[in-house]
Amino acid sequence: MPIPQVTLEGIEEVQARNQKRVAALQPGGAAEEAVRDAIVSLHKYAVNITHVGKYEGGGALRAAHRMEVDGLEGQVYIDPGARSPRGKTPPREYGVYENARGGDHAFYDRTVAEEGPPVTAQAQQKIKEAVLYAQ
Repeated sequence: MPIPQVTLEGIEEVQARNQKRVAALQPGGAAEEAVRDAIVSLHKYAVNITHVGKYEGGGALRAAHRMEVDGLEGQVYIDPGARSPRGKTPPREYGVYENARGGDHAFYDRTVAEEGPPVTAQAQQKIKEAVLYAQ
């Protein structure tokens, strides 16, 4: 019985595309870029919706928001070292209570609820495109 002959054509191109797909998911690749873009968007949104109080800091809480990206993880938070030039209470302390007031005061809760879904969808789309359409 004759042994069937099998040939593979285009294997180098397939391997090159797979390497690009793997690179897209590594730190420094498209996935990290998507995370960074998402964190920047969430930070901007939180800053924009944070109330500027007329007593404690007059904008210190808004100015205390920070963002951090480390590879495929990121966060938006209140800088623990931020101080108000006018108030005695640091933004990290009264920011917790401001967010807990709820409603339009809940800057982080609102950011997650209002901006989280579209930002997440956009990040997922960027990663999906980088992986599926790697050339």
